[in-house]
Amino acid sequence: AGATALCVLPTAAPRRQEHQAALGFGKMLAHELKNPLASIRGAAQLLAPGVAPEDRDLPQTIIEDVDRITSLANRWSSIGDVELQADEPVNLNRVSVEALERLARSSALGGEIIVEQFDPSLPLGRGDVLLLPQVVLNLLQNALDALEDTREPCIRVETYYDALDRGADGTRPAPLVIAVRD
Repeated sequence: AGATALCVLPTAAPRRQEHQAALGFGKMLAHELKNPLASIRGAAQLLAPGVAPEDRDLPQTIIEDVDRITSLANRWSSIGDVELQADEPVNLNRVSVEALERLARSSALGGEIIVEQFDPSLPLGRGDVLLLPQVVLNLLQNALDALEDTREPCIRVETYYDALDRGADGTRPAPLVIAVRD
C-alpha cells in the first residue's frame, strides 16, 4: 500500500513488422542523440583547463554524463533487441548516491528535503549498471515533481535487505531493495 513496484519482465516476441519499425526508430534516435553529445563532450574537454579550481569537477561530470547517455543511445540503437545486462555486480547504495548527485546537479534541489537511509551492510546485487541508475533518477525526479506544491516536501531514499519477502514457497532469496518515497 502506498508504494509502486517496478518489475522488468520479458515479453512475447514482437511481430516482425513492429520489430523492424522499432529497430529503425531506435537507430535514428541514437544517431540524432550522439552527434550533439559528441559536441558537448568536446566542449567540456576544451573548457576543463580554464575552469576555476573549485569547479574542476564540473567538466568531468559533464563528460561522464555524456558518456553514460552515449552508452544508453548505443543500446537504444538496437531497440527491439535490447537485453538487460543482469550479470553485472552493482552496489545499490552507490547507485542511489549517484542518482541523488545527478538530481542535485540538474535541479535547484535543497538537500534538506532528501532523507537518506542506506544499509551499509548490503551485499552487491546483480543488475544493469547503466539502466538501474537511470530508473532511480527517474523515480527521484517523479517524487520531486509530485512534491512541487507541497508545504513540507520530503523524499526518502532507502536501501535495505527485505528478509520478509521470500515468496510463497520460501525458495526465493530475500531481495535487495531501493525505495524512493515522497
